[in-house]
Amino acid sequence: MITKLLPLLIIVLVSFPVLAKEKEADSSNPDITEVIEVIGDIAQNRSVQSVSVIDKEKMRKFRSNNLKSFISTTPGVLTLSSGKFGQASSTYIRGSNSTQILYLIDGIKVRDASNIGGVSLATISPFLVNKIEIVRGPLSSLYGSDAMGGVISINSGTESGIRFETSLGSHGSYMGNVSWAGEMKGFNISIASANQVYSDNIKNDQFRNNGFKAKIDFQGSEKFQTGFRFFGNITDSGIPFNMNVPSPLRKYRQFNYIAAIPFEFKFTNSTQVKINLSYNRNNYQFEDEEDIWNPYFKNTSDNREIEAVLKTKIFNKLLFSGGIDYSSQKIFTENNFGITIDNVRSDYFSSYVLLNYELGELFLTGSVRYDKYKDVDANISPQIGFSYLFSEAIKLRGSYSESFKAPLPVHQINPWGVSNYDLKPESGKSFEIGLDLFSKRVVAGITYFSTGYSNLIDWVTIDFTTWSGQYQNISSADIKGIELEFSYTPLDNLILNLTHTYLDSEDQSTGKPLPRRPENTTAFSITYSGKFFSLAGQFRYIGSRIDFDYSSYPPQTENPPFNTYDLTTTFPIKNSFSLYFKMTNLFNEEYQEFFGYVSPGRRLEAGITYNN
Repeated sequence: MITKLLPLLIIVLVSFPVLAKEKEADSSNPDITEVIEVIGDIAQNRSVQSVSVIDKEKMRKFRSNNLKSFISTTPGVLTLSSGKFGQASSTYIRGSNSTQILYLIDGIKVRDASNIGGVSLATISPFLVNKIEIVRGPLSSLYGSDAMGGVISINSGTESGIRFETSLGSHGSYMGNVSWAGEMKGFNISIASANQVYSDNIKNDQFRNNGFKAKIDFQGSEKFQTGFRFFGNITDSGIPFNMNVPSPLRKYRQFNYIAAIPFEFKFTNSTQVKINLSYNRNNYQFEDEEDIWNPYFKNTSDNREIEAVLKTKIFNKLLFSGGIDYSSQKIFTENNFGITIDNVRSDYFSSYVLLNYELGELFLTGSVRYDKYKDVDANISPQIGFSYLFSEAIKLRGSYSESFKAPLPVHQINPWGVSNYDLKPESGKSFEIGLDLFSKRVVAGITYFSTGYSNLIDWVTIDFTTWSGQYQNISSADIKGIELEFSYTPLDNLILNLTHTYLDSEDQSTGKPLPRRPENTTAFSITYSGKFFSLAGQFRYIGSRIDFDYSSYPPQTENPPFNTYDLTTTFPIKNSFSLYFKMTNLFNEEYQEFFGYVSPGRRLEAGITYNN
């Protein structure tokens, strides 16, 4: 497949200087100097990592009911769901496992030590989100264990004024959202609530989700500010199918939230200290009276964390950042047999140093992090990288990094089988190099990446009479690929976007591709903003991939490719009101993102929004 892509790669590479020359008369794209918070407040045109930004304008034009649709159009990133609305989703960045991705909400780490499936995006409403920053590739040198595959940073935003939105859709679906932000007695306050009820007209498929957020900022003086952050959701959802078999009594309930108090001390214009005190609670409860093996289980996790970061500039060229992080995690699990993990606690400590150096067009960065988890060997994660501006519009970048993922306490304790406290952290070594073009009309990029994973943790059956098992470090994997992205603005109100990812993955223990990692994925979108209406259309293609059919042996099977089309039209009317009409899965294609779980069919939705 690489050889098939070579002609396209040559065309793209040759086109960079040509496109840049054509646009010399145009002003540079203003977005390239936007500071990216997740990589340490570095401008887009200086970053050594592959970073994608999804802003509020794009989210409002497409009006998706979850974050999955936006994130899956990013090159190198794929989110797949286990069926209908609200069902668990798994996100893969450059072939990494869904548990190897760190999620941040307003800078706060989302941690759940009781969940072996990773964070699901199904319950986060886009209405509560202002911007998403995605780092494609490891960032353990800054964020530690969970950032082995990449980072997805969600900013809830503080847009001033009143905004509400409501809609009705197919099969009695409903959505209602409201937010307000403003200043009150020296406090900047932002609050919002989002309510979603979705159905696909199938027994036991109704998804009810309530999301909420609150942000308060207080400027005590020029040198001190503090605030409060709160973000969470309450979900109640049926699970209509279990491996293609109807399950009318299968359901789950979930209550998650994070709360934090940030402090910022500014000593000089170039020296500041930030401190975050946070608490993260996750509750998940599953029930199915007809499941003879697993009719009930419940997971609860608590995470208390304190982070402190110092940033200072030396000689106006060298930026130094250093931080420490301490957290205490506690998990509780039970099933139909009783309590399986009784409030087991695990402590964690880490520290890191980051150095950024600007030398004209050359930008150099280096960072290293030390992490120590309870009952796990200490780990050191380095990263080095560079970016070079050939001109204001063309950037060459490259980086090398080492990453790790610590075993979860659930892996060590293993309430379903035999404990294993000798588990080693999963580890990775990654390299990438890319070329980016920024101009007023054209933004393009090409990236080659390669990662080798070792000590991957997986389940091993050790007693076939009782099917008892244990988590062990049993495999390694090699992954390499190419990401292409192209955005063209032929007119000021018309934008065309195209992304493609080629992924070559191999499980070293089997010689086969990693499950649920398609070789090819493509996304295309078009947005038009006119005086009388705006239009947003999106196409996604997901290639064939290995999956699991547990009704047969061996369980591995091939899940066929699929594509989907979505279309949204918005009509502005007087007094800050707008009407919109949305159609998802336009051609009503039947497909399964996870084998055995049918995805939603065609859906029509009509709504009204107010922004003031």
